[in-house]
Amino acid sequence: MPEPVFLVFEFGVYILAITCLCHAWARGWSHVFSLGAGMLYGLLIEYAAIGTFHAYVYGHFLIMIDGLVPLCIGISWGVVIYTAMATSDRFGLPWYLRPIMDALLALTIDLGMDAIAIRLGFWTWGTAGPWFGVPLGNFYAWFIVVLGFSLLLRLGQLWSHAGRGVFLGDIIVASVAVPLAAIALLTLLQPYFALIAQGITAWLIIGLLLGGSALLTLGAALRTRHDHPLDLVLLGVPLGFHSFFFAALFWARIDRQVPALIAVSAFMLISGLLLHAWPSWDRLTTRASGA
Repeated sequence: MPEPVFLVFEFGVYILAITCLCHAWARGWSHVFSLGAGMLYGLLIEYAAIGTFHAYVYGHFLIMIDGLVPLCIGISWGVVIYTAMATSDRFGLPWYLRPIMDALLALTIDLGMDAIAIRLGFWTWGTAGPWFGVPLGNFYAWFIVVLGFSLLLRLGQLWSHAGRGVFLGDIIVASVAVPLAAIALLTLLQPYFALIAQGITAWLIIGLLLGGSALLTLGAALRTRHDHPLDLVLLGVPLGFHSFFFAALFWARIDRQVPALIAVSAFMLISGLLLHAWPSWDRLTTRASGA
């Protein structure tokens, strides 16, 4: 039987998934297919990554796929990508910047989550890395995972919605995006490892990637409208992940082992929530000043 903290996380993910499914259902079929495709994609890339790179192994969760990948992890990918895409749509960015914003939104979760998760035993890296034990390549992979899937899905939806068979087109787009994005991920990991092999530091690669992406998207986001009604689901998903791991940081007494993680986790929680709430910022500040 898995540890209680594993079960809390696992069932928490399933609750978030049901919430997102209801949210997607209210928005239309294409969003339901996008959410489902993201979950399938998450399971596929996790299975492929473990089988190909053998870089990490998962602890024992209640529902495991082939004894290797927890079902809740694949579902987590779908939930995180879905809420990131729905949030960046509300920013009103040009379509080609939205996948970059999606990747940044997703990374705010992983930067605060991974270092705590490995100390809970959720997964174990074969080789520890400089980010509190997490390899920097993990964050490059997270960025590419979300960017590639979001880009392919958005391009497919542009094609699908330009025609008449939108329902059938959405099914095709969701089905094709999954394997293509997985192939793209495995392909784009090679340049990263090649640069590392040539002596270019991982910190430099990650810094340029995230810094350049932030300049491209956040600057544009500041100039767009931010008067949308607050969407509690889109805010609740990142809040759920951040809150769980921030609480686990103290519950498991990780804060005593690595005090710096308190500041890191708090910063990622605040910045992640601010980014997800930014499309509704005018309404939030107006309500606060009115109160």
